[in-house]
Amino acid sequence: MPEENTSFFTIKKTIIYICLGVLIHYFFIYEDEVNYGPGVLITETPKQDKIKKSAFIKNEFKLTKIYKYSLNAKILSKEDYNDKLKISPTDLALGWNNMSDKIVTDSLNISQSGRWYRYYWTKYLPLTKSEITKSSANTHIIPANEDVEYTLKKIRKGNLIHLEGFLVNIDKGDYYWRTSTKRTDTGNGACEIVYTERLEILEPNLEY
Repeated sequence: MPEENTSFFTIKKTIIYICLGVLIHYFFIYEDEVNYGPGVLITETPKQDKIKKSAFIKNEFKLTKIYKYSLNAKILSKEDYNDKLKISPTDLALGWNNMSDKIVTDSLNISQSGRWYRYYWTKYLPLTKSEITKSSANTHIIPANEDVEYTLKKIRKGNLIHLEGFLVNIDKGDYYWRTSTKRTDTGNGACEIVYTERLEILEPNLEY
């Protein structure tokens, strides 16, 4: 009996240590948000180039490439979805110019739901609504390959990213989903749908 009790208490102590280690890692080591401090981190705007439209099938959806699209941006928010639309698992709220400045974004309450990106403010509006609109976007990501899927899972709020791909429209029978093709629109249809062929996490001042 004494040997069994000793073994029991040893196992119990080990479990306690493991639990403490997990808690310490979660609360003191793991950071849910990447913080690079104040200042504009992304100075360029998204690049959109004309192409000859072409269509292809992915997961039984017809995707039509409308424009070639690339950008550097700061992750303002990330939302994963598990709904009937299996083609785009994740939305990224992206910011550039003044919307990549922590001073600005800290004064906003940014959230995502229902495939929308929203912002609120409590004390003051740091930028005009027009500037916020043209310096940020909610982006529906369609991973083109496993590398993009892997990076998408690693991305956290505050990360800087480089993205390359195509703005696409989506069709499947009577269902259709249209991408935005300008950075100044708002409301329904204002989100970019991006067939993403390249997605990388950047460090500040890394040029592309």
